[in-house]
Amino acid sequence: MPIPPLKVSQDTFNNLVVLNLPPNSPVQNPSTQITPDYVRLSFTVYGFASAISVLPQIQDGKLVATNTTLEGPIGLVLSSEDITTLLNKHFADAQARLKRPIKSITLNNGDMSIQLG
Repeated sequence: MPIPPLKVSQDTFNNLVVLNLPPNSPVQNPSTQITPDYVRLSFTVYGFASAISVLPQIQDGKLVATNTTLEGPIGLVLSSEDITTLLNKHFADAQARLKRPIKSITLNNGDMSIQLG
């Protein structure tokens, strides 16, 4: 029996980010935007606006971050390659917890659909 797609809204994604930030984190005010072209997380670091944009894709059966871009002062501390590596680690951890392969991911305005195998 096919498994229906798992829908993740930008509000759910944003709540996951907030819940995983330590109380004394310099990252504040996270806000997630999901469009058909990217997932964008904007936030402030020590009061300065920054953002990370990424296109999640399935490659060789794994969820990976592609086309990672940074905006603002975060780019002075981390590179897009650093963020890609970090995101791919988190994606691999999440996929391991699902205990199912991910067949596809589709970005929509305001949410993403994840088709599990």
